Amino acid sequence: DMLSPSMELEADLGVDSIKRVEILAALRERAPELPELDPAMLGKLRTLAEITEVLQGSDAAPAAATATAAAAGVASAGEAKVKAEAPARFVVRWVDAPLPGLAARSVFDGPIGVYGAPALADALRRRGLEARVDAPGRAAVIVSSDAAETFRFAREHAPGSAALYFVQPVDAGAAGLARTVRLEHPALTARAIVGTDDLERVADEIAFGGVTSEVRLDGGRRVPRVTRAESVTPAARVEPPVVVASGGARGVTAACLVALAKEVGGRYLLLGRTALSEEGEVTRGVADDALEAALLEDARGRGEALSPRALRGEARRVRAGREVRATLAALREAGAEARYAAVDVGDEAAVRAALDEARGAFGPFTMLVHGAGVLADKHLVDKTDEDFARVYGTKADGARALTDALAGDPLSSLLFFGSVAARFGNVGQSDYAMANAALDALALAEKAKRPDARVRSIAWGPWAGGMVTPELAAHFAAQGVSLIDLDEGARAFAREALSDPAEAPLVVLGAPLARGEDRQARFAFRISRDSHPELADHTVKDVPVLPVALVLEHLARAARALRPDLAMARCREVKVLRGVPLTRFDEGQVFEIGLSLLSNGHGATYAAELASADGLHYRAQLDLLPELPAGAAPRPAPADMSARPGPLYGGCLFHGERFQVIRALDGIGEAGAAGTLVGMPAVGWRGDGWQVDPALLDGGLQLAVLWSERRLGGDTLPTGLDALHVYRPGPIDGEVRALVHGQDAASGRARCDVTFVDADGEPLAELRGVETHLWR
Repeated sequence: DMLSPSMELEADLGVDSIKRVEILAALRERAPELPELDPAMLGKLRTLAEITEVLQGSDAAPAAATATAAAAGVASAGEAKVKAEAPARFVVRWVDAPLPGLAARSVFDGPIGVYGAPALADALRRRGLEARVDAPGRAAVIVSSDAAETFRFAREHAPGSAALYFVQPVDAGAAGLARTVRLEHPALTARAIVGTDDLERVADEIAFGGVTSEVRLDGGRRVPRVTRAESVTPAARVEPPVVVASGGARGVTAACLVALAKEVGGRYLLLGRTALSEEGEVTRGVADDALEAALLEDARGRGEALSPRALRGEARRVRAGREVRATLAALREAGAEARYAAVDVGDEAAVRAALDEARGAFGPFTMLVHGAGVLADKHLVDKTDEDFARVYGTKADGARALTDALAGDPLSSLLFFGSVAARFGNVGQSDYAMANAALDALALAEKAKRPDARVRSIAWGPWAGGMVTPELAAHFAAQGVSLIDLDEGARAFAREALSDPAEAPLVVLGAPLARGEDRQARFAFRISRDSHPELADHTVKDVPVLPVALVLEHLARAARALRPDLAMARCREVKVLRGVPLTRFDEGQVFEIGLSLLSNGHGATYAAELASADGLHYRAQLDLLPELPAGAAPRPAPADMSARPGPLYGGCLFHGERFQVIRALDGIGEAGAAGTLVGMPAVGWRGDGWQVDPALLDGGLQLAVLWSERRLGGDTLPTGLDALHVYRPGPIDGEVRALVHGQDAASGRARCDVTFVDADGEPLAELRGVETHLWR
């Protein structure tokens, strides 16, 4: 008789977003014939009646209302045991990464709306992009270090944009926001560019910086990589700490502090929002799982009515008080001193007063643990300013308020409880991901101010127990996320709190989400007379043609943009599906590269495609390794070579001056050819960030064409390649010897290998299985 279909799920029944996942599970279990109901849709339904209405059209709709009402109550949706384990440990490293010369496709489709920095629009226009100030566009950019302003911008522009750029000169957590926006809007590119107010560098990043969700420009250009770390190095000596811990009286933070106290003792001031008071006669001695029944019976006995929300809230208050007292007792049992202050970390005056009072008893603080946090899970477009203020304020602003209040204390340890949502994003948690990313930024700033201190921002995965029911556990498992055992996680925290201060400040505890942004990506670039003037010397019938070697270069750039910690060692199974005439060379022609991860281990292998508005042009596979291999000793030069009469260029070699890299043809014969070549620097190619030397590679293909002309008796063009092997990256200075070794030639088709060696005979690169065909 307490439930009504018109009651609002959250306002009246206290059913939050996590409980709604349980509602779905209960619906499917009790009425499997019902149509699928997406969790995002469920989040927008406000009442039990609305849920039932969505399910109308099924004979089981009345059963749906019954199942929903049951799930909205206090009963658990399931009692299956949740599998938990010790958290794996990872660290976040910052990798130097060159500008890849690639971008999101939308920046070329224009216009780009620029907010907060009119000068940035001018800088983008100087790079050939269409940009306008304070007006919507295919892409949108905001320059602001105000977290709330950036969040509102994302909420407004995400539904209608193809790309969003959050530029924060002072990092306020934009990376967590960008990662979650990408998950909630999979067709959208979202990027955080942090650490600089140099708008020229920002414009370069938008026009040429790829699609990675986070890049730091504070100094060089760096992107984050999460790498496995098997263990943490313990500190040589740790004195019993004097700890202030926000959110430390309950939940996993409390368990972590008790584990720390068991190791090293100390003095603990716990800050929390729970107001402690003596428990009333009604609930004293009543088990936790029977509190609602006891409170309901008491209210009925007094002739009062309690809504489900109020009933659950009162029971929650009683449980919270019990948990605070149990934590204080556990700390004291572990040999530590402990006290509690009921304050909100958002109330700076109350926090400072509590700290001052505790200093009188404990002395100055030496350790800060910030575990306070709240959730308001909804899709970004459904978030309110109040949601953001509460979530971001508790986690990020609360951390800054605490560090400010402790500025005069001799802190040797600062430990922030973050979340994997900041590092990988999480649907429904855009504000929470942003807040925890701001914690990472704060940790980096504090480490810079206190280089000898132990500073950790710990991105925790989900813990077993508490809010994680079996249904949520299955949800996490589907994403490749394991749950952290409470005891194992607490011990892992204690190890971090007692570790060598030199350890990296950003740590992930718990398996990273399987959905890494380096698994799949699309890049775009524009070829024009301005960007690549050398292509005016690579024409067929007066039309510039994109050479295979430059395609290989852009594939290598895309691979490096995704994995700057790796190098492209091989580009194999290169298939030329369609030539690439540059029919719009003067104004510019846009191409797209798509990469999809095939395997990941010691390095990574990607499937790659290059396409344009005219269709698909190339397919290939890219092998990336941590280090480039050393090439095998080159084979001897082919035997029985002789001079080739006539000029090198002007016949089957149509190349103009900036592609004329063959300096001498040493000889040519049935078995192969040899020549002296130069690379890009010698013929005046310009630009930065080159991954290979496309001028040199094109010269090797030119040698292959000369050899196949001799064998096939006519002009040929390269049409395929088994593999490019790279042993030394980037442009090559000086003269290079190139050797062609023929494989076969018949029926208008020829195959050969081309090896490039330096003056000392060391291999630089190889083109294996070069295939040419007669074309005229």
